[in-house]
Amino acid sequence: MSIGERLIFAAALSRDIDLSEIGVVTTNAVLTAFPFLYLALRSSTRLLPWLLGLTLTLAANGWWLAKGIAYQRAPDGSGVDMFGALLMLLSPFIVTVIVAVLDRPAARR
Repeated sequence: MSIGERLIFAAALSRDIDLSEIGVVTTNAVLTAFPFLYLALRSSTRLLPWLLGLTLTLAANGWWLAKGIAYQRAPDGSGVDMFGALLMLLSPFIVTVIVAVLDRPAARR
């Protein structure tokens, strides 16, 4: 996901692909994987948590990517959207909680 975002960003803006910040790319990849690592460690066989985790992850990352591309195309001098940045930092944890709730056995509900 992290490398894919870089590829899309570069293609949308006709720029070279920038993978020079390997620490950032790696950190983003690890954070993005949290919900799926959780489900894998639980050996979850339910399809809904996996699909919802993927959908929420793609939606959040797609939204942030679209904002970044739009800003690069028409910068207004406002800089980074701090609420959006915080939301993106917390989104893997939020998605993990959501999939964890969905993955609970039906007997406990």
